[in-house]
Amino acid sequence: MSLLPVLLRRAAAARSRWLSVLIAVTLPASALHAGVLVVDSGGGAAFTTIQAAVNAAVDGDVILVKTGTSNYAGFTVQDKELVIVGDRPTFPVRVRGRVVVQNLAATRTVVLGWLDVDLPPNPTPLEALVASGIAGQLRVQRCLLKGARGMHVEDPSDPAGYGMGSTGGTGVTVLASSGGIAFVGCTIDGGAGGGVGGTGATLGGLGGDGVRCEGARVVFHDDVVRAGRAGDGSYSGNDGGIGARILSGVFATQTAGSNTSFTGGNGSMGEDLGSFCLGPGGDGGHGLWIGSGVSSWQLACTNVAGLGQCGSPPGQAGQPSVVLGSLATFQVTSVKLTAPPLVRAGTTMPFTFTGTPGDALYLESSRRTSFDGLPSWRGFRLARPVGLNLAPRVPVPPVILPASGTVTLQVDAPELGPGELERTVYYQVYRAAPNGSITLGSFAAVTVVDPSY
Repeated sequence: MSLLPVLLRRAAAARSRWLSVLIAVTLPASALHAGVLVVDSGGGAAFTTIQAAVNAAVDGDVILVKTGTSNYAGFTVQDKELVIVGDRPTFPVRVRGRVVVQNLAATRTVVLGWLDVDLPPNPTPLEALVASGIAGQLRVQRCLLKGARGMHVEDPSDPAGYGMGSTGGTGVTVLASSGGIAFVGCTIDGGAGGGVGGTGATLGGLGGDGVRCEGARVVFHDDVVRAGRAGDGSYSGNDGGIGARILSGVFATQTAGSNTSFTGGNGSMGEDLGSFCLGPGGDGGHGLWIGSGVSSWQLACTNVAGLGQCGSPPGQAGQPSVVLGSLATFQVTSVKLTAPPLVRAGTTMPFTFTGTPGDALYLESSRRTSFDGLPSWRGFRLARPVGLNLAPRVPVPPVILPASGTVTLQVDAPELGPGELERTVYYQVYRAAPNGSITLGSFAAVTVVDPSY
């Protein structure tokens, strides 16, 4: 008879106690941040726009964004340490403008969570999120990031002067950043290209890339990254975007993916005055493009080519991956942690662990995030207490996964200390195999706020 059910029953109470102690230990009452700024587009708080709260905030503030009665405009964070988080996952906080995080000093971290950034159609290919000049750390979790769809042009002689449908916007662009950027549990979409009508022999717009990274270090955990499809033209089809386009730049470029899919966009059909497939068909985009001089790691990732579309001649499918630099694939299964970006003090926090049945999983936590690339551990260390060496702590007992491969533990959120309004803690799950090998899994940044907010 298997001992696993017995071990699970005996360990359940101990696991919960261990997690509660771990969380309490890593949240010292002396670690005070400045405060909580509440944003509500309906006027129920001190701020009605996210940008106004960002302007008023100081380092360490949490900006808590209520669902509100209308969509929010985009915003820019310029060299401030902030947490910007939507209030509840069941009612998305909708942002209908570009989000920019730029010029972040090495000592600062920005966390974005539970935001739905979906740009409206635009003649300029606008990104949902732009990160540039990040010398510090940027963490993005449980967000939808969708680039603007290209504008449809009914007549190429339109006064705006579009010779073709406009290109779809990239979902996320990361440029010239020596620090570390990490995404977890996000859906990142490039915008579809704009279509063209009328009688001219014109092209639809190119599909937008899902991600464009140039001169930066970026990690993806449990994400879905998709390029946009091309827009339909009045004669010739056009090409879909690339799922993730990773290029060298002024800083070293390195990426890592765990349990993430990268999908190229489909091309568009060749048309001729309304008769389908007579003009040249558009090509599908590649799932992943690794440029020259780029180093990339993958663990349990899927790279999917976009499809070519019918035409004369027909468009060609893209490639799942095009590697001009280096791509290392770790031949192990992934481990996953799912945790809420926001909780109230005095409530419970659901921590869901996912992996292979029988896995022994451990949880690391810290008050500051880290960004240590460790190929022997098959990933990046994103939660490490300051001053400790790289060896992980091994608490007892571990979380042992049942036959379903997943388990959820309800853990009490800690009470905040006197005068303390918020804390943010960084967690990362990892697997320790019997042979001593370590596999790093996904991370979570959990912000605890006073229940009065």
